[in-house]
Amino acid sequence: MVSEKSYSKRAKIIDTGGKLQIIIPSEKNRIAIIFLSCWLTGWAVGEVFAIFLSVKGIDNKFAKWFILFWLCGWTIGGFFAFLSLSWMIAGKEIITIYMGILKIERKVLNLGSAKEYSLLEARNFRIDNAIKDIKPESLELKVQKPSSGNLVFDYGKLTVKFANGIDEEEAKSILELIKWKGGISQSSV
Repeated sequence: MVSEKSYSKRAKIIDTGGKLQIIIPSEKNRIAIIFLSCWLTGWAVGEVFAIFLSVKGIDNKFAKWFILFWLCGWTIGGFFAFLSLSWMIAGKEIITIYMGILKIERKVLNLGSAKEYSLLEARNFRIDNAIKDIKPESLELKVQKPSSGNLVFDYGKLTVKFANGIDEEEAKSILELIKWKGGISQSSV
């Protein structure tokens, strides 16, 4: 039996009995999306112009090498801006608990990374102390990294953060679900 529950805030919970899946869409900061969209438009103009200059040919060797060097940096900057924009528009974090494994995936259009952690080795599950209510309509131009989060646990020498963009109330609910479904003892929390 599949049970699907949507929290009042952001997370969507799918419980199939043997597997619990928590899907958290990325934060949609409209101001950052508009800014990065405009910036990438200007970036594309600069990229095309620099490619045109380098292909068309410049007689001055210093100018030619400068443009090629600039083009490399410009391309890398545009790539990271595009990744940030893509994450804000279509990113999602998928947390799955099954058979003693906690799997954290961060995806944009089904592309991304996944890491698995043994729940037997994970300890000290907690809510991040820096958590505060997320206000999607806020005027802050803040771009959250997909690798951050409001839930935290220790795994060997690592501190793993996940569940980005949820508020404290929702973090508590999700933490309780993870404890219950993952069979995590109170001493691990």
